[in-house]
Amino acid sequence: MEEAVRLILAMWTEKRTTFHGRYFHVEDAILEPKPVQRPHPPVMIAGGGEQLTLRVRSLAWPMPAMLAGTLKR
Repeated sequence: MEEAVRLILAMWTEKRTTFHGRYFHVEDAILEPKPVQRPHPPVMIAGGGEQLTLRVRSLAWPMPAMLAGTLKR
């Protein structure tokens, strides 16, 4: 999941994206049209366990303020 979020964020913010991960590989990929929201739309992820969810969430800043109080330790 972390790798997928990294790829999505790169595609949303870069003109052309080259990405070589464990599961995803793209060369000079283009995504158009780009999202209007800057730097990118919020990324919302549910489930997956606390460690994974918090790690992936850290890649997808900013978190909507309405959700900020819902994360529990």
